[in-house]
Amino acid sequence: MLALRFSDKLAKSKPEWFFWVWLGQAVFWIAAVTLTIANPLFDLVLRLDPEGRRALTPDKLKASNWNGVCLLLALLVMAIWAASKGGRLLPPMALALTCLTMAINATYSASEGWVRKRMQWITVLAGLLIPGSYIVLLVFLVALVNSKGTFVPPIQLPFYMVGASLLISAFADELAAYFEKQRPDKIH
Repeated sequence: MLALRFSDKLAKSKPEWFFWVWLGQAVFWIAAVTLTIANPLFDLVLRLDPEGRRALTPDKLKASNWNGVCLLLALLVMAIWAASKGGRLLPPMALALTCLTMAINATYSASEGWVRKRMQWITVLAGLLIPGSYIVLLVFLVALVNSKGTFVPPIQLPFYMVGASLLISAFADELAAYFEKQRPDKIH
């Protein structure tokens, strides 16, 4: 992330480097998203194939259903962003939706019962933060319009909500391992 910030400053100070900086950032983001969705996308492709579907466990089938929903929503959000030519919150929301697949996979990889229930709640929380951030942004904008400029909204809050969703998704495996250690019915 520091390299991305540094490259932005480089592109602003030396406009002749803009194309190369933009190309490097594009390669970085494509690689990051591809690495994030590689496993869920592979399971989704297997799920859609009649022969490949038999290779998946029932839990993997459920996870691939939810992963498919997340990936389709991410594509929809990016299509809306591209069509509207704006909306600073939309690309981070799409990234959070793709990263939500990590939390879904961690949930369905967790042992059934106590651990999986906690992981389901955490995944739901991470999922609700994404549209919740947009709702908070809309509430702030309505309050700003109704107050005629006297209200100063904490405009970064929606971005923090999306960031929290990204963090929860990124550390979902570690949370599942923590819950596995804390489970009350574990065998010593």
